Amino acid sequence: MAFEYRVRFQDSPWYAANRQRLAAYIRTLPRLKNEISPEEFRLKDDVVENSWPYDLRVFLRDDRVDVEVSATTATLDVDMRAILRWLRDRTDIEFLDEDGLPGPL
Repeated sequence: MAFEYRVRFQDSPWYAANRQRLAAYIRTLPRLKNEISPEEFRLKDDVVENSWPYDLRVFLRDDRVDVEVSATTATLDVDMRAILRWLRDRTDIEFLDEDGLPGPL
């Protein structure tokens, strides 16, 4: 079962202006396996065996970032935390679960 989260931006114009910078940052993460399109990134921890081809998918939407977690590995504990830290250092965000409640990170 996958978990779904959303990053919501308090300052939407900031995200629109910096979406490509965020994409460039995601491309530097050590567990990035591939970029399906300019807006979907797949990350996987090779140390942990599972049947999914990815542990974490990050989608850069027009007004938000959607996150799908298929396995709780270092991709969530390290890479997703790094993405959130990178964003929080630059703007105000909310990390929300699929019910709109604050996420675990």
